[in-house]
Amino acid sequence: MSQPQPMDGTATFNQMAADYDALIGGATRALCQHVLTLMNAIKPIDTSSVVLDNACGTCVVTAEILSETPDVRLHAVDVAPNMVQLAKAKFGDRDNVRLAVMPGEQLDFPDDTFTHSVTNLGILFFEAPDKGAREIYRTLQPGGVAAVTSWARLGNFEDAINPAQRAARPNEPVLHKLPIKPEWFDAEHAGRVMREAGFQDVRVSTKQVRYGAATRESLVSVIVRSGRQTFLKDYTEEELKVYEAALDQAMETKGARYTMPDGNQGWGVTMDGIVVVCCK
Repeated sequence: MSQPQPMDGTATFNQMAADYDALIGGATRALCQHVLTLMNAIKPIDTSSVVLDNACGTCVVTAEILSETPDVRLHAVDVAPNMVQLAKAKFGDRDNVRLAVMPGEQLDFPDDTFTHSVTNLGILFFEAPDKGAREIYRTLQPGGVAAVTSWARLGNFEDAINPAQRAARPNEPVLHKLPIKPEWFDAEHAGRVMREAGFQDVRVSTKQVRYGAATRESLVSVIVRSGRQTFLKDYTEEELKVYEAALDQAMETKGARYTMPDGNQGWGVTMDGIVVVCCK
């Protein structure tokens, strides 16, 4: 059998783009809501703010900010063209939102542009995270606040996806994994990168969120559907049946009911996020 390997970051997100909002199971949004609460306590986002949604994906951060401050000026950028295209479908007709394909390591903005800069679950996928951190510092105004996030623990993989893969392919020596370097699961590493970029006021914390969907069945379904396009694409139909049954069992055993970011009830497993808030 073939051995799944970590995928290139841009290729991963280009492939995942169409299913991304469902695939991330609300965890990105929950972490984003927490981050914005922390940032607003330091420097509130208002109509005079200029905000960067860096490594924006499908613009979860942008959507959350606009829901509270519709007239704020926002720039949303991502290295994956498919992600930006999906974001344009959501926000492309708004005069106060500018979208562009742009790597976080080479931001095409002048120094001191932004009052707020959010890189939510992006810097851990950068090819050169240190350079990306310096770009965040360079483009942030003095007195501005920036935040970057990462994962300390991927409960969706550890508690569900990986055990299901072991059940379907017990002799598979290498499991599929995201293109994240091990150091980005360490909160102190994330804080150190931002300090070395120039920030002196760096606040590191963790936040537990849930990866889920409205029901356990719908959560299993979206993982399998998306996986067929990526790490499950060479599975036989019999292996897929074993995988799906094991995934459902893992979600039942490790998961629980919870309140989703939209306020509705759902079913999910825990994820541990790393949050770094920096003031310039």
